[in-house]
Amino acid sequence: MNLKDSIEIMIGIVALVGWIYQLASFERRIYERIAAIEAKFEVHLTDYRNRRESVDYRMGELNHKIEHVKTRLHEQITQIQRFLEKRYTFRTREGDE
Repeated sequence: MNLKDSIEIMIGIVALVGWIYQLASFERRIYERIAAIEAKFEVHLTDYRNRRESVDYRMGELNHKIEHVKTRLHEQITQIQRFLEKRYTFRTREGDE
């Protein structure tokens, strides 16, 4: 093996080490970007969960109010029907009650 071959082998090894270093650096940047994206995703996911919980709470509250109004209206209609049946010849249709 002569000097020229030795120098070419050494240059090849140095170039290979340089490529490996660049590849490792590129891989590190990719993983850093993935970590940043995951952190942003977690923030958005937490925000979504909080909004969902708030919407579920509001929907439950509205359902409760609607049910309350429905019950009150039904009671009022029943009272009006009873009043009309006692005072006048008002008859309710069959199947309404």
